[in-house]
Amino acid sequence: MNPDKTRFFRFVVVIGVLSLAVQVLQAAPFVQDPSNRVETNFNMNWKFKSGTVTGTPEATAYDDSQWETVSAPHPLKMVTSHLDGSTDCNNQGTFGRTTGWFRKHVSLVGQAGKKVFVEFQTVMQVATVYVNGTQVGIHAISGYDSFHFDITDYVSFTGDNVIAVFVDNRINTTTPPDFDYAGTCTTYPDGIDFILFGGINGDVNLVCTDKLHIGFQWEAKNAGIVVTTPSVSAASATVKVVTTVKNENTTGKSATVTATIIDANNQVVTTMTSAAQNIAANGSATVSLTSSAIANPYLWSPDNPYLYKVYVSVRDGSTFVEGKFQKFGIRWFDFNTTTGFHLNGQSVKLIGLNRHSAWPFVGGAIPNTVHRREARQIKSHGFNWIRLSHYPHDPDFLDALDELGIMALEEGPTWAAGAAPYIKTNNAAWYSNLQTAFRKEIRRDINHPSIIVWQAAINHGGCDATLHPAAHEEDSTRYIGQCTSTGLGVGCPMCFTGYDPFSAPSIPTGGALCIEHTGHTFATARFFTTTYTNELRLFQHSRRHWEEVGLARATPSNAGLAAWAGYDYNSFHNTGISGSSTDRNIVFHGLFDLFRIPKFAAYWYKSELTTPPMVFIANYWMATSPHDTIPVFSNCEQVELIVNGVSQGVRSPARDNQYLNALVHPPFLFTNITWAAGTVIALGRNGGVVVARDTVRTPGAATKLRVETDPDTILADGADFARVIVSVCDANGTVIPTASNSISMTASGAGTIISENPIDADAGKIIFLARGNLTGGTMTVTANSGTLTPASGTLYVTQPVSATREGSPLKSAAAVISLQPPLVLKFAGNNYNVPAWAYGKYNTIEIYNVQGKLLVRTSPKNRHMIKLSAWKRSEGGVFVIRMLNRM
Repeated sequence: MNPDKTRFFRFVVVIGVLSLAVQVLQAAPFVQDPSNRVETNFNMNWKFKSGTVTGTPEATAYDDSQWETVSAPHPLKMVTSHLDGSTDCNNQGTFGRTTGWFRKHVSLVGQAGKKVFVEFQTVMQVATVYVNGTQVGIHAISGYDSFHFDITDYVSFTGDNVIAVFVDNRINTTTPPDFDYAGTCTTYPDGIDFILFGGINGDVNLVCTDKLHIGFQWEAKNAGIVVTTPSVSAASATVKVVTTVKNENTTGKSATVTATIIDANNQVVTTMTSAAQNIAANGSATVSLTSSAIANPYLWSPDNPYLYKVYVSVRDGSTFVEGKFQKFGIRWFDFNTTTGFHLNGQSVKLIGLNRHSAWPFVGGAIPNTVHRREARQIKSHGFNWIRLSHYPHDPDFLDALDELGIMALEEGPTWAAGAAPYIKTNNAAWYSNLQTAFRKEIRRDINHPSIIVWQAAINHGGCDATLHPAAHEEDSTRYIGQCTSTGLGVGCPMCFTGYDPFSAPSIPTGGALCIEHTGHTFATARFFTTTYTNELRLFQHSRRHWEEVGLARATPSNAGLAAWAGYDYNSFHNTGISGSSTDRNIVFHGLFDLFRIPKFAAYWYKSELTTPPMVFIANYWMATSPHDTIPVFSNCEQVELIVNGVSQGVRSPARDNQYLNALVHPPFLFTNITWAAGTVIALGRNGGVVVARDTVRTPGAATKLRVETDPDTILADGADFARVIVSVCDANGTVIPTASNSISMTASGAGTIISENPIDADAGKIIFLARGNLTGGTMTVTANSGTLTPASGTLYVTQPVSATREGSPLKSAAAVISLQPPLVLKFAGNNYNVPAWAYGKYNTIEIYNVQGKLLVRTSPKNRHMIKLSAWKRSEGGVFVIRMLNRM
C-alpha cells in the first residue's frame, strides 16, 4: 500500500477570530473517549517587566497595568545581531545577565476536583514560580530542560488566579550550562561557545488532570508514556508501551490501563489492556503492555517518516478518567565498524549539520512555528541528520524532525572546548544538576524516532563519567555517543582539523560518526570582508564541504558526518581564522548565515542531497569575481553554461579526484571563461531536456529595494514571527552582493517589527522580524534606504487554531464555534471536494502546510474541487485552511 494514500490529514478552518478543528472522515476511525485531562497552551496575554521591579510583583493585587503585554516564548531583552556591541567574553559576565517578571491571570472555573499543574518547556535559566502570592517552586536544574509544578493547593476554582514567574539569568554557579568560571577572558576553554539568552524560551501549558492520572514524562523513568519496539523487521514488529499511573486520591483505586495503537490514517492497529491495578492512596503503578505482532509495519525513515501514535487511557473501575496520545515511529538501526550506519537494514550515509537554535534579535525565545520552518529549511537542502548542539532542543523542533524524517544526536546542556577537564568547576551540585538535566531530557525525548544517539560527552571531549551511566540507565535502546564500555556505543569525534584550504580532509572510520567538520577550521562569512571572506573563499568553503562528504561516501566504515555548523551564531569566544577574532560577535561557521540566508555551500548540499532538478551558479559575475573556474552546482545529468549569449559547452559533472568520484552529484566546473559584464545562464539537462535554470547578472548601481516575506502568513498569537528579507537591487532587480546599505523597516496594521532597526545589509541582503498581534488581519511592511526606491510586502496574521493539545476536549480561551454544517474536505484522487455551502459563501480559500507555506490560493466560488499536485500533498499531514472574503 502506498503510504501517501494512507496518510492521516487534519484540517482546520479559520474565519476571522473563530476556529474549528475537523478531521477527514474515515471508515472505521479510532474514537476517543471523553477525558478529564485538559492541556491548554498558556502562552498568550502575559504581563512582562524586565529588570528590577519594586514592590511585591508576586502578589495577587499587584498593579501590572503599566507592564508590557507579551506572549511566550519571550526574551528578557531584545538584542542586536552583534549583541549590542558588547565587549563581554566567554564567561558572559555582563551580557544578558538580567532578570524579569512575567504575570498572568487565569480562571479555573469548571476544573474543581482536578489536579492542576503549570508546565514550562524551558526557561533560561532559573525560574521562581508563584501562584496567588505564594511561592510554589524554584527550578534551577538547567536553562534548557522542561519542568512543572503542582499548583492544585494554591489555586481557586471559583475566582481569578495570578501566576507570577521571576526569571533570573544572572550568573549561576550550579545551573548548567552556566558554571563557576575560574579563569579570565583570555581563552575560550573557560567559557561557553554559545550565548545564554534569558527568558521564557518555550511554551507554557496549564494541565488539569483527574487525581488518577499519567505522570509527566520527565518526572522519573517511565513516568509518562514510553514506547519501544522489542522486535522489528520489515515483515513484523511488536510495540511495547510502558506508563505510570499516579493515584493522588485519599483512597485506594483499582485502575485499568489500555494502550491503542493507531496508524497515520486514524485506524486502530491493535489494542492492549492491563489487568486491574490496585493503587494505594498517593501511590503509583507502572504498567507494561506489549502488542502482538504487527504485520508489514510502515517503517520510519527520511524517505517515509511514517508516524504511528498510541492512545493510553486510564479507567477508575469502569469510569474513563484519563487519556493521552503519544506519537512514535517503528524503525531499527545500527552502527557497524565495517559498513557504517544502517537504517531498517539499508546502508545509509549520515550527512548532516550542527544546529544552534537561537535566532538573531529574539535570542532563545523561538515559537514553535519558527522551529518547524527551520526544520523544513534543513530538510529542503537534503540533510538526513542533525547534531543538537549543545543542549536539548525545543520539543516542537523534535516533532518536526520526526514528521520530516531527519535523524538526530542529542546532547546534555553544557559545553567545553575539549575534554571534561576544560570545565573549570569542581562544584558537586553543578555536576549533579547536569546529570539530572540529561536524564530529564532523555525521558522527555525518548519517544522521538528521529533521535538515534544520546551524546554522553561534554562537547567532543570523550565519554563523561557523569553522563554515561545516566544515558545507559534511562534508555538501553539507543547508542551512546563516545562511550563503548557499556551497552551500545559509537565514536563521535571531530574531523578535518587543518586550516589550510587545500589540506586533505579526514574522517573517522570503524563505524564512527564525525560530529564536526569544516566550519570551525574555515570561517566564511556570507558578506565581504578583508579577513573572513571574498567570493573565492565562498567557493573554497564549498569545496572543503564536498571533499569531506566525498571522502565519507568513499569510506564504507565511516557512519557519516555533520558540518559545523548549520547556521552562523552569536558567541563571544575567539572563532576566527588562525587566531584572528570577530568584531561582530558572530561566529561565521555556518552553511547559512545568522539570518538563515544560504551561502554557496548550502546550495552544493542541495545539489548533492535532493532530487527535484536544481542548478545554482556559484559566482556573482563581477569584475572582481574569480573567472578561471565557474562552479555550477546541480543534480542534473548535464549543464550548459551560456555567457553573454555564447554557449560555453555542455558538460558532465567533474570527476577527476577521489572526492569528486565518490559524490552522487559532483559540481560542474567550467574553466577558462573570459569575463565581460553581462549575463550568465546555466541550464540543467536530464535526457537532453532542460529541467532547471539559473541566471546571474553583473550587478549595476543600487537603485531600489526588494521585500520578500517568509512566510506570508503568521499566527495572531503575539509570538509567531516571519522573516522580512530585504535585498538591495539594481534597476534590473539583481541583488548587489557588495551592498551594505543601512535599511529601516516600518509596519502598519496587524503587527510590528521586533528586530534591530535600522540594520546594515550583508552581501546585499538582510532580514527583519515581523511579529503579529493578537487580533489578526493584514500587516504591511515597508523598507527604506536613503534615495533607493522603497519596497513593501504583505503579511496575513491569522488566529491560532487551538491552544489545546491533541487528546484534550477543551479549547483555549479564544472563541470557538461549530460551523453548521461542519466543513469536511473529502479527498478524491488529486482533488479536495469543497462542500457547496462553503464555496457559495466565501470568495477565497487558502491552504497552508503547518510551517506556514502557502500551497494553494484560489476562489472556491462555483468550484467544487481544489486540485493539489503530488508535491503539495506530500508537504505534511497538517494543513491550515483559511476561507475568507477578500478582494
